[in-house]
Amino acid sequence: MLQHFYSQVVIRVIIILALMAGMLFLIQAESFSLAIFLAIGLASSVYQLIRYVNHTNRELANFFAAIKYDDYTHNTYSGRKGKSFEILRDTLQLISKKFRDIRAEKEANHQFLQTIIQHVEIGLLCVKEDGEVILMNEALKNLLHKSYLIHFNGLKKINPQLWKKVNALQPGDPELVKVNIQNKLLQLSIQAVDLKLQDVSFRLYTFQNIQNELEAKELDAWQKLIRI
Repeated sequence: MLQHFYSQVVIRVIIILALMAGMLFLIQAESFSLAIFLAIGLASSVYQLIRYVNHTNRELANFFAAIKYDDYTHNTYSGRKGKSFEILRDTLQLISKKFRDIRAEKEANHQFLQTIIQHVEIGLLCVKEDGEVILMNEALKNLLHKSYLIHFNGLKKINPQLWKKVNALQPGDPELVKVNIQNKLLQLSIQAVDLKLQDVSFRLYTFQNIQNELEAKELDAWQKLIRI
């Protein structure tokens, strides 16, 4: 199984021994210039042998470094060094393909979830513990007439009352807030839920404008009263 690898190592060792013998012979014959030439060849051969033997370790190190930096296109063991090296190469390439497939699946799922989030009619705002906004969907952008928020405190500029109510909101305790944004009266039903992902805490807020529902109920009540 390792015949090719072993034969290459044996050949290189024989060359090294031959160079050593020749160098010793030339030193005894006081042919120092030729001895120096063989010494250079000997040093080069020793280096090439070490480099050849350590090739597997280098390839493995390069492979795992590529995985570390999400590079799944790294090719391993392009040279011929025996069947065992080919098996190892094929195994590493299979692992790399699995990583590529997992990454592609994660990206597809992410795009799928992003599409759903951006198309739901309820406004969504997700912030980290320090107030950094990591998610603001289209429904909330349209509701607040704001294309983006960098920090949670940005709500204060939109409407101080809204910011105060949302800031005081506790998970599991819905709040009904009446605010005026861009000269438009909104009746917002706001809820919060705490999330934790990979030891990082988030808070997700939902905003739903129920103004139309309230007006519809009020109109229905008036119609019933008129009938009476």
